[in-house]
Amino acid sequence: MAKAKKNEVDAETEGKAPERKGPAVIGINFGNAYASIAVINNEGEPDCIANEDGERQIAAALSYFGLEEASGIQYIGNQAKPQLVKNSQNTIANFRNQLGKKFSEVTQAGPSTSAPIINHEDQPAYKVTILTPAPPPSVAPTPKATPLPTRPASPIPQEKILTAHDVSVLLFKSLLQSAVDFLGRPVEGAVLSVNTGWNDAQRAALKHAAEEAGIKVLQLLDEAAAAALAYTDAPPHEDPSHALKSDDKTTLVLDLGAASLSLTLLSSKQGLYYTLGVYEKD
Repeated sequence: MAKAKKNEVDAETEGKAPERKGPAVIGINFGNAYASIAVINNEGEPDCIANEDGERQIAAALSYFGLEEASGIQYIGNQAKPQLVKNSQNTIANFRNQLGKKFSEVTQAGPSTSAPIINHEDQPAYKVTILTPAPPPSVAPTPKATPLPTRPASPIPQEKILTAHDVSVLLFKSLLQSAVDFLGRPVEGAVLSVNTGWNDAQRAALKHAAEEAGIKVLQLLDEAAAAALAYTDAPPHEDPSHALKSDDKTTLVLDLGAASLSLTLLSSKQGLYYTLGVYEKD
């Protein structure tokens, strides 16, 4: 009898993917134009996952349109991109690089195709217009012979100001929810990639935004080092001693972003990477 039950269980589980084991830790690449989420798959390999819209490359953008509902965000991620054409003044994009900066440090690069950057208490911020629900109609009695029906009240336009920090928190919340939906369990921590040329204030601002979104930040990893590690000869889980055996070398990492170019010169010694120099051009 016990053997028959075991065979039934084996038949039911045959062909199913094994359950993910270990802590639910994710990697987040938060670029100025796009973001992505990575997890360790069932084979122990890193895998870039898709969000609920099937997108693996998630636009770092959000747009306000129509009545304010759920913080007023109607579109976030790739759904917000088309709004840059028909609703540009209420669509916020390219905000990551403003994290950790004062408004006086922001470089305005000509006319913007999205909501322009404004000064809000010396912080780079964005001003959008949202529609709040109209107040309920008056309950005061009206004359019996009303010549025309009362017009329904129109929604009231209202300005809303969000700093670069506020917008980043909203995007991080969306990325976290996508990861939770994919994994089917809470995320216990995340490793964030960070621009190699960023200073301490910018790095702290990125970490603060992620933590406010409910993400436990385990580590900030330089983007250039992350790219170099992805192209090592053997993954660490296959040969843990590989890093110590590898020859010392100098590597140039080229990052051609959506709106900028960066070059990072790395030195590798005994499996550890050191930044020798960084060049960035917007």
